[in-house]
Amino acid sequence: TRLRAFSAVKSAPEVALCMESYFGTNVDILGWDFALTDNRDTWRYRVFANRAGLMPSLPTIVMLSGPAQLQIGFELEQHGQAVLGMVDHNPLRRRIPDSLEHPNPAELPPAVQYFLCKGSEITPPCNNYKYNGTPCEEVGEILGRANWHPGWRDAMLRGYVYSLFLAEVLDQTLDELIGEVGMTKENSLLARFIREESADSSAFLRSPPLYDEAGMANFGEDLYPILLRGNALCHSMRQPSQARCEGLVDGIEGMSKTLGKCENRDHYTFETLPETARRALLPTLHDSLNPHNKSFSIGDSVEADWEMRGKYYEGEVIASTSGEVTVKYFDDESVETLDVRFVRLSQQITLNSTLTTGGESLAPHIKAPWMVASDNDWRHSCNVTVAHDFADSFVVRYSDGWMGDIYPNERLKKAYDNEMERRGLVVMCERAYTHMPDMAVLLESIGFDQIGGPTVTIIVDDQVVTGIRTLQKGGKIRQGWGDCVVLVHGDTNSTNFGTGTKNGRHRQYEILFRVNEVGKMLDFTSVIVM
Repeated sequence: TRLRAFSAVKSAPEVALCMESYFGTNVDILGWDFALTDNRDTWRYRVFANRAGLMPSLPTIVMLSGPAQLQIGFELEQHGQAVLGMVDHNPLRRRIPDSLEHPNPAELPPAVQYFLCKGSEITPPCNNYKYNGTPCEEVGEILGRANWHPGWRDAMLRGYVYSLFLAEVLDQTLDELIGEVGMTKENSLLARFIREESADSSAFLRSPPLYDEAGMANFGEDLYPILLRGNALCHSMRQPSQARCEGLVDGIEGMSKTLGKCENRDHYTFETLPETARRALLPTLHDSLNPHNKSFSIGDSVEADWEMRGKYYEGEVIASTSGEVTVKYFDDESVETLDVRFVRLSQQITLNSTLTTGGESLAPHIKAPWMVASDNDWRHSCNVTVAHDFADSFVVRYSDGWMGDIYPNERLKKAYDNEMERRGLVVMCERAYTHMPDMAVLLESIGFDQIGGPTVTIIVDDQVVTGIRTLQKGGKIRQGWGDCVVLVHGDTNSTNFGTGTKNGRHRQYEILFRVNEVGKMLDFTSVIVM
């Protein structure tokens, strides 16, 4: 059993596309308890279920809630998947003693003691017993203790029901094993199960994806099949995560791997991030980032900080001295003379493959995005677990210049990749904007031309990102929950960045990031290539 639950997170796109990274590949039973966040967005469950069917172990999906998703379970079973679900557990709840009617509620077992008062958890005094007491004084008031939430006793009730069902299935299996004494290995129960599971898996892979109108409207006919069944590999900072637990993201294995939990070592917090990440290992990169001893020639394409307001505009050098550069801007043909420190070579020149070291990858010569821990006080102030899920993130700041990496890295590729070719999709996800720093740039603004040019520049295998496609109907991100976007490039806003073969790589992409506005930062939880 692995504790891999998320709080206030939707089941798709990010969780579904990062399934192997979060849950691992050897999963037999996969819980789905996203009714609160998914609500009636059944397309999210369809994505989740389709991605689960691609896992090598073809796990059984156990639905812990979600009446709107129940009907889809019958469709899944026709395609070879196994689904269990109990939508209404109120008949069981009605059998629990009412603490207001019991002569001495303190004598009841802890699991039902002050569980229900007049049939409800929110009726006094039961509302004061839904949550554990403050686990430690250092944290003070624990957030998220909503009045409407049924509390830990209701979760325990549902857990017991499913556990008893699984125990009954195990008991029946043991009875069958006892009855097969003397059978040959080829005719054994295990051999039969393997044959049946293989047949179910083949049936699923041959079946068409479970489309619906909402999913088609959100993703589009071109992306929907890829997002449901494409070869996704996720590079994510979110916790809990099996990939982070095994050290596949950063090379550092998690600690305290007990009772299904895995604590990951922190990298940085926003308070401990180094001042800058710039590294001048390439001559042209050095010229564009180092503020001293720069020289420009007439005709150079540059980016200049117009009136030193922190926004860079593209232009052409028309005069240059040892300490100043005169730039003619492309947009309005105005002319300005600036201190050399506020002018840099344009991204097209800096990142031209002919200017890198012999055409080799640029990413190894610059720093990878910072790995930043969130909610750091909660992790270390208590001697008991207050929360186990954290929206840790990758961060690129203005002061960092260019940052980048290869996605997926070799560890993730070795652990989770298969032989399916990629379709060139690059997906980025962010946490809920309410949990992001004020200076963070939302993903929906990537590539769009603000005053002075895009706030963030992203380059995938030498192709400059020109914008994004949201995975929401109408093209708007539903702010508050966090979500994912698909990067696009070129005049046609293509989502295909190739098959990931640059510089001899195999299904891997070099992705570079730069924030162009002073005081701003890019904050994202996952990069998914498909």
